[in-house]
Amino acid sequence: MRRASSRAAGAAGLGLALVTLAGCAGRQEDVPLAYPLGRRVTYFGSETFISAAPGVPLSSLCDLKGFGDLRPDMTADEASKIYGQPTSRYQEFGGRRTVYVFSVGAGAHVEIVRQMVGSEDPQVENWTPRLSVVGKGLGQIVAPEVVAAVPEEQRGFVLHLDSGGWEGATIEFEAGRPKWLWWEGDGPPEGKVSKGGGARLGEGTEPR
Repeated sequence: MRRASSRAAGAAGLGLALVTLAGCAGRQEDVPLAYPLGRRVTYFGSETFISAAPGVPLSSLCDLKGFGDLRPDMTADEASKIYGQPTSRYQEFGGRRTVYVFSVGAGAHVEIVRQMVGSEDPQVENWTPRLSVVGKGLGQIVAPEVVAAVPEEQRGFVLHLDSGGWEGATIEFEAGRPKWLWWEGDGPPEGKVSKGGGARLGEGTEPR
């Protein structure tokens, strides 16, 4: 069975632009953003895509500590070698997704989602870790610069972050509040593993 990277075919695609509902669907602009963000900005709908400036790691834009030792593109079998067997397993979207739940210590859990993607036959296998962020504000998940770059009317839609390298992240919302944090990537090159949340991340700051 072929295997797809979560970056190429994950829960949502990543981009090098900021996308917002600007009152006119399809409107596009290029707007520079201050460091540590990039400068490509595109408005076209209900998703927001923000790129990092060259050389800025994803962990400077988004808190990844909750994933523990899991990494993008890691399978359930690979995760089991670190954290033991999944504590539970369930399915979504009529069985098109299988979700494996792992205990990562101190009552914390991370899920690894397996799904078949692509229009070809056979489809390819994709693995992506995700973390529940229910109860957290956007400012507790991403850096203040990211919060400031997202227009207020777009907070509550899907938010994509792209480091311009091998990894990215997607924040999925429900009823206007963060629900899932997905960590997508092709699998880290040697010596390129993101760790920690980054000193720039807000400490529980709730955007108003």
